Amino acid sequence: MFKGQFKFKNASGISNTYSPGDVVIYQGKIYQSTKLNQKSPLQEPNSWKYVDTTEPFKGTYPPVNPKENQIWISNDAISYIYFYDGNSYQWIAI
Repeated sequence: MFKGQFKFKNASGISNTYSPGDVVIYQGKIYQSTKLNQKSPLQEPNSWKYVDTTEPFKGTYPPVNPKENQIWISNDAISYIYFYDGNSYQWIAI
């Protein structure tokens, strides 16, 4: 079941528990829970399966562990792409 953005707690302040098969968006990437858990895909990567990248990621800071060609739109409306130039990966304004 699609659960939207990953959240540690629901609107009532109770910790969210994700069941196997639940799908969330976390830092611009889509993950599916592989077992019952309450931790983020970054905190417990073995409990989540990477599914795909959303386009674009919006936020003050770029996503953690981006995927090549992922797009990020900063809060000041500048679009960037995560690009490998043959030597290193970097965010390039587009």
